Amino acid sequence: MKKQNNKEFKLNIINLYKSGKPVKLLSKEYNVSWHTIYLWIKTYNAKGEESLEWGHGTQIKSGTRKRGVANKPLELMTKKEIYEYAKQFEELSKYLSLSVKNKYKKIYEFSNIYTIVSLCKIFKVSRAGYHKWLCLGKPKYNKWNNLIVDIIQSTYHNFKRIYGYNMIALWLKKLYDLDLNPWVVYRYMKQMKLKAIIRKKRFNYKKLSGQLRYENILNRNFSTTGINQKIGTDITYLTTNNKTYYLSIVKDFHTNEILDYQISKTLDMPFVVKNIINAWVKAGKPKTWILQTDQGFHYTNFIFTNLCKKLGIIISMSRRGSSPDNGHTESWFGTFKTEFFETLKRIFRNKEYIYKMIPQYIKFYNEIRPQRKLKGLSPVEYRITQS
Repeated sequence: MKKQNNKEFKLNIINLYKSGKPVKLLSKEYNVSWHTIYLWIKTYNAKGEESLEWGHGTQIKSGTRKRGVANKPLELMTKKEIYEYAKQFEELSKYLSLSVKNKYKKIYEFSNIYTIVSLCKIFKVSRAGYHKWLCLGKPKYNKWNNLIVDIIQSTYHNFKRIYGYNMIALWLKKLYDLDLNPWVVYRYMKQMKLKAIIRKKRFNYKKLSGQLRYENILNRNFSTTGINQKIGTDITYLTTNNKTYYLSIVKDFHTNEILDYQISKTLDMPFVVKNIINAWVKAGKPKTWILQTDQGFHYTNFIFTNLCKKLGIIISMSRRGSSPDNGHTESWFGTFKTEFFETLKRIFRNKEYIYKMIPQYIKFYNEIRPQRKLKGLSPVEYRITQS
């Protein structure tokens, strides 16, 4: 049993220390370790005379012994060690399929319970590798670069969280001349838990249709070898706080460029006609267009048919209820609404937003926004390289 020294005994030694007597001399004289005397003095100065009573002072706590097994084969273990090993293995077995870096994380997590030796043995990783990982600051994976982390985070947030890893990789190349594979950007974004905003599903509206129908010439074959070969057109709804507007576009399938767009307050025919004529003129009045449309009433009437005949345009029409037939054009509306239009809540959208901001986005899309299909260039930049 540990020796119990009363309060008077401790006070006597403290007073002798205060009078100038060395601690080591007091230790020999009273048969008390100098460490214990220093502890009494520290406790007395901090808490006063009452703290010198037995059980009131600072107690020296010994650490809890970590569980684990020795680094030796099973045949050399004792029965107790084998039992301990089996119990530890059962608790950690669900983590055995993790990657090496994630195993290191689990070793660090359980190191206050089990010994490092036993954890490395169960996870089948080297202690040297684990300690190297610790010394490097516990990186997420090899070649983890904090500068790249900052660049990816700033790019992601500057574009209002609308882009995933593929587009972020393109922007890093365009803005910072940082050529990273998309899977590298994906790993960084996964560790930082950065995800693109999920596109909201919208209701399907009923389309009116005219009398005329045409063959689906393209039949979802959107591949091209040059500009002014395959073109697409379509209309989408633009909802605001008090009114619905309509946007019609004409898109070149080779460069993905929006050749022309028109905004209208009503679904009348003139804004579609103007859209086709303006795009045809801007493209240089070609005679090689195959124009993909859906079966909306704007494209199934005699006005549209006569216009296309006059301009030398061949009509290719999607099958009824088959939106993928015109998917090349309709996919642009998904991009447009996810990246721009629906980032502002409907209650804040007004006429000025429609007529001022949409032209700015289309200009940004045509002249600045990079695309993987176009080798990291924007549609206009790619068209210039083809000319």
